[in-house]
Amino acid sequence: NLFLNFNLSPFFVKNFNIVERRSVVFREVFRHKTPFVATGKLKAKFKENYVDYQTMVIVPIFYDKKAIGFYLVASNQERGFEQRDVKLMTLISKEIGSFVDQVISDVSIKKERRNFETFFSLLQNITIVINSKGDILELNSFALQKLGYDKDFFDRKNIVDLFEAERGKDMHDIFNRLLTGNDTLFLSIAGKGKNIIPVKINSMKGIWNEKDAYFLTAIDLSGTKE
Repeated sequence: NLFLNFNLSPFFVKNFNIVERRSVVFREVFRHKTPFVATGKLKAKFKENYVDYQTMVIVPIFYDKKAIGFYLVASNQERGFEQRDVKLMTLISKEIGSFVDQVISDVSIKKERRNFETFFSLLQNITIVINSKGDILELNSFALQKLGYDKDFFDRKNIVDLFEAERGKDMHDIFNRLLTGNDTLFLSIAGKGKNIIPVKINSMKGIWNEKDAYFLTAIDLSGTKE
């Protein structure tokens, strides 16, 4: 819950930072959909926590049409609050709700990203992401382990650079067949120290960092008996 007022004591923040469902504060606050003046039991509850103002306006904060918190504006001025003040409070609550919506969206995106990165890194096949030019955008941990290189090695590298053992073949044709995704290709990938890894490779078109990309999945056949 977010509390905004003129002289909000730390004691008040400590005791009202979490509002229990069974409390007077919860019952009174979350049944309102618009700003309201604290009176009766609710005002008495605030007073118990050393918050004793002449006028206290509570403004609910909504996210996804549900009240998720509130903020409080308090004053000891005799004139209290005018209608324009209440309108401003309502506007602030909407802005807070929009901010919460953005934060939750950002957190969800980051969580999904972490989940994908975990899944991507745990794949037990050589997985390489390239763009339409063949530039290598990403490799999973298994690919780095099999090829024997650090990730930095692949900066500015093209997928064709990994097919050194296929130099006698039509590389243009191989590249085009990779991008179409219609064929399963049997190729050899060059790893560190002239290590040649025979693979069965497939490709699938997708999106990487909001741009078209191709996901190449290669199965290591070096341990396969003929």
